This record gives sequence, structure tokens and C-alpha cells, in this order.
Amino acid sequence: MHPLGESRLVDVGGRRLHLRIAGAGGTTVVFEAGLGMSGVCWGLVAPLLADDARTVVYDRAGIAASDDGPSPRTLPALAQDLKALLGTLPGPFVLVGHSWGGPIVRLAAPLASALILVDPSDERDDDFFTPATAKRMAVAGPLTRAAAGIGIYRFAARMGSALPPDLHAQFRAENFGRRAARALHAEIRHFLPGLAFARGPARPQWPAGHDHFRLF
Repeated sequence: MHPLGESRLVDVGGRRLHLRIAGAGGTTVVFEAGLGMSGVCWGLVAPLLADDARTVVYDRAGIAASDDGPSPRTLPALAQDLKALLGTLPGPFVLVGHSWGGPIVRLAAPLASALILVDPSDERDDDFFTPATAKRMAVAGPLTRAAAGIGIYRFAARMGSALPPDLHAQFRAENFGRRAARALHAEIRHFLPGLAFARGPARPQWPAGHDHFRLF
């Protein structure tokens, strides 16, 4: 069996998201990956919890085995997909978000019993809102697609080298080809606008009664 569990495709309104599910406990722990990454990036973490909880890793729209999603891939759109996914699973839920996954799970917080944020993208960081950052983000997506087009983007896969060899091979295959680069570009385009949304008057609030959120 795959280290991350059974593979499933679930319908979220006429298209499918791919997930892997393992374990059986009374709580479902759902892992949200960082910008443009597939669920396999949780390969060292999720299996550690499967003896005590049901674990779910999934691929956002356009990534790995999930169908493409409608444009634009805004922060609210990504969170809506997560909410639709949760509707296919038994609760209660603990949502774990890394990097860009942090704001995504925060928007789905009303459906969760707890959140765990792992080095989340934080809209309170003023460094995200500088002209220099805007310029870097404007070129990051096109450069990634160009690198994928000529076959050199795959060399960036060394960032996942801590994974076991079989999962690292999957990580390379899912996250460093042309389709993966397109999905990353689609998310990068709305990364800074998403942080601005989270920072503004409509920013996601911690739901009442949730006093056990943990920030790493």
C-alpha cells in the first residue's frame, strides 16, 4: 500500500480532486500543501498520525491527479475547493496548512475543530507588500513555466530529497513538469492579492469558540 494511504477521486461540483486517505481514528486530519505543491510533500508527516487519526492528503486543482480547476485560482476559490472536499469526508476535522496552505485552511476554519499552521504565509508580514516582492512574484510564474518548458525545472526537485526514494520520485513527477508549472503559475498570480484579501476588512477571522489553534 502507498505510504499515504488509499487513492480516491472525489467530486467537487463536476470535477474531481485526488486524495489519499489512511488510518481510522475519530478525527480526520486534512493536510494542505504549500504553493503549487501536491499532497505527497506531507510524506514524512501524515504517516506518523495514521495510527491515531484518519489522515487525508490531497492535490489542489490542476496539481498531480486532480482535475484542472476554473480560473482564476484565487485564495477564496482554493478555500472553497477545500470546503467542498471536507463535505465528502467524516469529521470532526483538524486542518494542517503549510506556507500558502495556511491562509487556505484559515478560510475553512469554521468547518474545523482546530487548525495547525506550519510556517504559514502571514499577511501581517510587511515584506510581502513591497515593490520588490511584487516584481519577484510577477516574474516567478513565467520563469517557472519557461524552465519547465526546456526541462530544467526538474532540478528544483532536490528540495524534496528528504522524502523516501519512492515518494521523492513521485514528488518529482507530480511537481516539476509543465502541468505542475502551469498550476504553480496560476496560484502565484493570486498569491499577493490573496494576502491582501486576508489583510483587508474581509480578512478571515478565527471562529468563536476556537481557543486551541496552534501556530508553529
